[in-house]
Amino acid sequence: MTTICHFRVPEDAYLFRSYLINRGIDAHILDEHVVQIAWHYSNAIGGVRVVVHDHDALEADKVTHEYLRELRAEAQPTAAPRFWPVVMLVSLWLGVPALIFGRNKVE
Repeated sequence: MTTICHFRVPEDAYLFRSYLINRGIDAHILDEHVVQIAWHYSNAIGGVRVVVHDHDALEADKVTHEYLRELRAEAQPTAAPRFWPVVMLVSLWLGVPALIFGRNKVE
């Protein structure tokens, strides 16, 4: 088994493992429980490791560079959501009657 990458948190390691598996490379996660239980030992043990079989190491190295390049890609601009007027109207329609009629008079 060859260690391909180290991560600080298991979530990042699982995302990368999914990326590798989608590319047809069998990958495994090591030391995730140690990092979750004793997070302060993470640097001492090398973090959460993603390992692959030795025969997949070269291909996994190429995929690792591709993955890191995609992470650094710029975000695509999106249009602002235009449903806020509907949310405001529904909130007023449901909220105002509750304010007016929802109170019980205390005697």
